[in-house]
Amino acid sequence: MVTTESPQLMTEYGARMGELARALRSEGSSLSTLQHVVTATSEMVKGCDDVAISLARDDGAVETRASLGNGLAEAADRLQQEYGEGPCVDTGWDHPLVRANELPVDGHWPRWSPAVADELGLRSLVCVQLFTHEEHELGALQVFSTRPHAFGDEAAAELLGIAAHAAVALGTVMHHESMQFGLVRRTMIGQATGILMERYGLDARQGFEVLRRTSQETGRKVYDLAIDLVNGKTPAGL
Repeated sequence: MVTTESPQLMTEYGARMGELARALRSEGSSLSTLQHVVTATSEMVKGCDDVAISLARDDGAVETRASLGNGLAEAADRLQQEYGEGPCVDTGWDHPLVRANELPVDGHWPRWSPAVADELGLRSLVCVQLFTHEEHELGALQVFSTRPHAFGDEAAAELLGIAAHAAVALGTVMHHESMQFGLVRRTMIGQATGILMERYGLDARQGFEVLRRTSQETGRKVYDLAIDLVNGKTPAGL
């Protein structure tokens, strides 16, 4: 049987997504964007006791990047790392959305599910892939509830929409931050090169070559050496 949403529901959903997209565009940093996504998710998806954006690495490490701050999500992520399983650690890598309606019997995590049910009182969750930060890391948007069957199909669809808008906003912000950091790095290295030019009577090419060679010999990054020089320190080898 084919079901369709009412025009009113679709209009309300579109309005919520549009408002979220506009709000995310106004955020100035990746950290504030992540926190806004968490807050907006708690307001848009009913029944959440905690919301988190977490980062899972293929070595099993799990880091909570943003949450509502009541400790449930952080504790759930610590248990994912401890047991090496959970929605972020394993299944989440292979599927864009993972849902457990009644922990601990639901879900494919024989150790993590009983632990979060017994220790934290969690009974249901939805985990959505959010963004791939690096080749070996997975970002996920998670919602948790202490009630079983707290999140239905509508909540899952809402989360997928939120994640899509968040991924676009985060990509834009992180690209901007990367460009800004690159500019800072170039400026700092340029200042350090100028210090070496004045100190040793070198030209620009020779000054940078001293930095590069010292970096290779000491195992320190050129940028780190430059920071020391600009701050009035003399790194080993210079």
